[in-house]
Amino acid sequence: MEQGWFPPGEAVLDIGCGSGEIAAWLARQGYEVVGIDFSGSAISRAQGEYREVQALRFEEVDITREGLPTRRFGALLDPGCLQGVPPEAQRDYVRNVAAAAKTGAPLLLLHRILPDTTREDTVPTLEALCQGTFDVVRIADTVLARDPAHRRKCMESRVG
Repeated sequence: MEQGWFPPGEAVLDIGCGSGEIAAWLARQGYEVVGIDFSGSAISRAQGEYREVQALRFEEVDITREGLPTRRFGALLDPGCLQGVPPEAQRDYVRNVAAAAKTGAPLLLLHRILPDTTREDTVPTLEALCQGTFDVVRIADTVLARDPAHRRKCMESRVG
């Protein structure tokens, strides 16, 4: 947020939102957020856990098969969805994500280097996949906490 990836006042799409903690955190920061995931059970859990959060909704969507009807987002976040998409469906993912984006909307893609691959393998693959749809403007190494309570604590400490 401090670096401007999520422009104030824009609606945010959380792709592969899982249990919804990042989407809920963004909504609590004042964004209108839609969290999507192909897992119906994850969406049900997120809806139950965060039903009181304003400007937040969750939908069961397989982004490789369907887009979001008539909705455009000013910022998009993928906290790890793309890396789980089979290679043969990745172009569909990119097409549908691009269709959900307003012109110029940033896509913050968190993508970990998988075992038996290197950064030198992964970066050109992602650049080729996004070519003509999204401009890769920055690639940075990031550390994410696995423990949801630790992630939540980190997010809360950054707000204060």
